[in-house]
Amino acid sequence: CPRCRDEPESCGCLSCIADISGLHDRRLAIRLLRRWLGEPPIDGAPSMTPEAALQSLGFDEPEEILEGGMGKVYKARRDGQYWAFKMPGGKRMSPQKCAEIAREGLRQKALAGEHPWGQHPNILPVLEVITIDPYVFLQLEYADGGSLHERIGPTGYTPRGARTPAERAHGCVRDILPVIDAVAHMHECGWVHRDIKPGNVLFVGSTVKLADFGIANRQSSEDETITGAGTLGFAAPGQLADLTTADYRDDVYSLGVLLIAMLTGRMPIEGQRLAALSKSTPAELQAIIAQATATDRMERYDTARDLYRELERFAPPNATKRTRRPRRR
Repeated sequence: CPRCRDEPESCGCLSCIADISGLHDRRLAIRLLRRWLGEPPIDGAPSMTPEAALQSLGFDEPEEILEGGMGKVYKARRDGQYWAFKMPGGKRMSPQKCAEIAREGLRQKALAGEHPWGQHPNILPVLEVITIDPYVFLQLEYADGGSLHERIGPTGYTPRGARTPAERAHGCVRDILPVIDAVAHMHECGWVHRDIKPGNVLFVGSTVKLADFGIANRQSSEDETITGAGTLGFAAPGQLADLTTADYRDDVYSLGVLLIAMLTGRMPIEGQRLAALSKSTPAELQAIIAQATATDRMERYDTARDLYRELERFAPPNATKRTRRPRRR
């Protein structure tokens, strides 16, 4: 039952249908009962809203919080805790499309549950896949701190306590190192993310997490080909083309562009990536970014772990904060 989790293969149990009829939505109860009996839906029967669907599952205060090209995101509360619900497609879908998205959601959940990288503290996995006609919801932790995209202003990302350009550069690197470590962990487990961008870097409390593994795929030791995918601007050159393959070095490229966006607040133009950086950006960091975003894949770092080590040397995560100068009396 999608509401009480009893008999997962069923369309709802009679107990929940009775509860919904008496306490929530009688029309919804009729729809569920017809599904439970295997009868076709009544033509012209009103469809419930996504908010009503979440309420029927026992979640309170459902609210749409984001709409994008790939769907909508809702938040709702249960037992005092908020959860996020990603609804791919953002609209009522055919049963075939609904089943396709459910399979993809189950795949994402399986990736997190069956593979070691899903247990990384800086990865935001799919916790549950909820299907209730005509919707599919992917349940995730609620990112109460928003996304990195929201924190990048016109001049870039400003780390807490950064006052000088050098402090800002070091702070940007330290704040994104956990995400690079998460990508490195994925690579060590044989997986490529393929869609790293500010919108997929989320803040859950004070913890930064990498999300959205809808197009993550395995990079086999036999160099198995992977169809191109990603987001324009952050995807490596050629990654979006149909005839290319994506590997660890393409994730490295996206991480380099992510750093440029954090430092400048702008999307770098192909061939002018380093020109977007300020002259105050430390030369060492510029060199690291240059190698990460090299047009030729062979010139980039082999994996995100190699990039992580270079950035960790530049800005150690536990480095002592800047010592304040004594005030003049």
